[in-house]
Amino acid sequence: MKKKLTLIAILLIGILKIANAQWIPLNSGTTNTLCSVYFVDTTIGYAVGARGTILKTTNAGASWAPQVSGTNFTLNSVQFVNNYIGYIAGCDSNAFLGILLKTTNGGATWTTLQAGYIYAMYAVHFTDVNTGYAIGAGGVILKTNDGGTNWTPQTSGTTMFLKSMFFTGVDTAFVVGDGGTLLKTLNGGTTWTQMNAGVTFSLLSVYFTDKDTGFVGGSALLLKTVDGGITWTYHDMMNSYDVEDLYWETADTGYTIFYNGVISKTIDGGTNWVSQPSGTMCSLNSIYFVKPKVGFIVGCNGYIAKTINGGEDVGIKEIASNKSEPLLYPNPAKDKLTIDLNNWINNKTISISIYNLQGQLLFQQTIKQRQTELYTGSFAKGMYVLKFKTEDTIIYKKFLKE
Repeated sequence: MKKKLTLIAILLIGILKIANAQWIPLNSGTTNTLCSVYFVDTTIGYAVGARGTILKTTNAGASWAPQVSGTNFTLNSVQFVNNYIGYIAGCDSNAFLGILLKTTNGGATWTTLQAGYIYAMYAVHFTDVNTGYAIGAGGVILKTNDGGTNWTPQTSGTTMFLKSMFFTGVDTAFVVGDGGTLLKTLNGGTTWTQMNAGVTFSLLSVYFTDKDTGFVGGSALLLKTVDGGITWTYHDMMNSYDVEDLYWETADTGYTIFYNGVISKTIDGGTNWVSQPSGTMCSLNSIYFVKPKVGFIVGCNGYIAKTINGGEDVGIKEIASNKSEPLLYPNPAKDKLTIDLNNWINNKTISISIYNLQGQLLFQQTIKQRQTELYTGSFAKGMYVLKFKTEDTIIYKKFLKE
């Protein structure tokens, strides 16, 4: 029996690797939460996070090396303007004190900048080697014109925590934050205009695909504008958790990541979204694509994952591709999982079996009707494999229990 379980476990590990090959977990070498990821090119990238963590890869994520930040603060945002010059924004664990760091040698050393403000810092962005902005608690927006040596406060018109910013041009930018705060500037921050997002929830991330079309994610919501932020429409993401970050490859293809570890992808400009398993159920905090279909995500417990195919499911198939396949929904599942045979095989009795990642058989049943509802409330959170078997066919499908 033990040998049989071992063989099943080996089989399932192989299946899971294939099934989840869309987002491949990488070894970060840390268990600290990672808050932001940024790549200089397709091979050189950085990830930053809790306890002053800075990681660098020079081989497209195959390995990550720690760098010395000189601080124990949480590092919330990282950006590089070229191969050597980069900036980081962060705060202490209580979000009372802020910090800004700079490197001029690819992270070999990091210097603390004197921004003149003690407020927590959540995001930093430079439009060129000299001109940059930092945002944070208390509605603070800082600007530098000399590469971070000196910072000048700008009038934001709010005291809310500001969490994310995006530039659609050298002088045009959007900033979002708590309480539904949405700001826009057309003159490099000389003036900031408060826009009406139509919500009072926290807004955590913003991304524009052109000067007019943009998206904002936040507390269980996604907003879209097609007129430069004048009006916003609500999109139901079918997820009750926060949208932590957004990234768009093209005007049609975009990604959202959630606090519960779910990734959603759209290929029609945000009208429809399809969930992708990330390989974790903990918070995902940042997403970045280095080129079409090649991207990275980071999150809690040092989690880093990579896709090389836009997160598309490569599938697990042992049947001809021209046949229908069984459907599982909702996926991820909570208390119930519906199996829809979808005209896969007609008039045949089908054996279904559910295994955990250790290869243990947890459930077995024979079905013949098109739809069957399974109770999954007693299952622990995690990934499972469902095996369909007839006299001459076997197919595996995966599902995630929330």
